[in-house]
Amino acid sequence: MREARSVFARSLGLAVAAMPAPILGGAVGALPALTGLVLFTGLLITVERGLAAHHPHPRLGAANRITLVRAGIACLIAARAIDSASLGG
Repeated sequence: MREARSVFARSLGLAVAAMPAPILGGAVGALPALTGLVLFTGLLITVERGLAAHHPHPRLGAANRITLVRAGIACLIAARAIDSASLGG
């Protein structure tokens, strides 16, 4: 499970490092971007806790990593949906 924690830590670090790009580019506001980051952090914490009890393998495979990327994308979409400016409001 140490390998999974390392993957989660790198994923969170990448998300934090990449967060200013959509804000500065005007794609999303600061509050929705922060909300997306909080959603992703909560997702990582939840998955990490559940992984210890339900994942029988010592490492994360390629499919699990792809699913983690997809979950991150879903958090970005949720952050964009939260942005009321994108709805014209």
